[in-house]
Amino acid sequence: MPATGPRLREPLKRIRPIWTSALLLMVAGVLWVSTASSSVGAAQDPSDSNPFSAHPPLWRVLNYKASKLFITASTTVTLEVDAKAPNDLYTPQSEELKSQAPVPAARINHGLILESETLGRRSREHVLFDAGDGTAVQRHKRRFGGKGYSKKHRFSDGGVSVLRSSPGEAPSNADEKDWTHHQEAFFPLTAADGCTAVVDPAQIFYLLSASNLEKPGDAFEVCVFSKRVFGLLRAEVTALSERKTSYQLDGRPIDEKSRVIAISLTSSTLEGQAEDEKIELIGLEGDLEVFLDVDSRVPVEICGDHSKMGSVSVRLVDAKTSKTSR
Repeated sequence: MPATGPRLREPLKRIRPIWTSALLLMVAGVLWVSTASSSVGAAQDPSDSNPFSAHPPLWRVLNYKASKLFITASTTVTLEVDAKAPNDLYTPQSEELKSQAPVPAARINHGLILESETLGRRSREHVLFDAGDGTAVQRHKRRFGGKGYSKKHRFSDGGVSVLRSSPGEAPSNADEKDWTHHQEAFFPLTAADGCTAVVDPAQIFYLLSASNLEKPGDAFEVCVFSKRVFGLLRAEVTALSERKTSYQLDGRPIDEKSRVIAISLTSSTLEGQAEDEKIELIGLEGDLEVFLDVDSRVPVEICGDHSKMGSVSVRLVDAKTSKTSR
């Protein structure tokens, strides 16, 4: 049977496969590694304790675009190496949430920033995480415009605390710190769910690049929190092939057939979660297919269903590596 890579939970007998998505998108406790033939509780190979260290990403900025009919969507993904906790790191305030122990800020060492625009609507997501095993610490999403809002997720062993803010009585263009409407909520995760760590969908850009996915059958599974539900996201290599690509790499045109790793992204909700909620990554929902360049390990294309455009391919148009982004 094919080998299975890093996993974040027990076998899938408690999972109902009802939705999938990435981006991712988008898309991060200790992961544990098993094979498809491994039994529950089998001893872990010490070399697998850091599953996302096989290929430290060299890319720093990725620009993607998708278009269909008269609609265009764009996303810029920026990787922060050696990231630090911000001064405004969200700390839950309500009595119910204070009892939850957040993932320590000291675990933050990487960050991802996703800036997207579709039909004139702009958003920005900032995810802070531990690159060693993918554990997410905080996600902050800001939607700009007439119905702008801010949403912060603070991850803990027992679940995710969420703070949603909006201008309220303040002017719509007021600084976020001056907004007057705030609402907190907590989404619990029990030991029975089997997740020892949880990631954000946006982290899929990093996890795919950094993982040891190389040949058909290679796979990993991670617990993920998105849109008020916890799920299991599975990435599996389905083929090695060639794909036409056209983008700029550090200012150099790449217009050729590139060797790529085809990866399927599928997801399932954990038992007891809302069945009508879906994970979303850069506007894409449902089963996704990602094509990862063999040499640079950059996702050059993501295919899936977009909420505004239907079935669409999101293609890389520009990439900068650590050589040019300093």
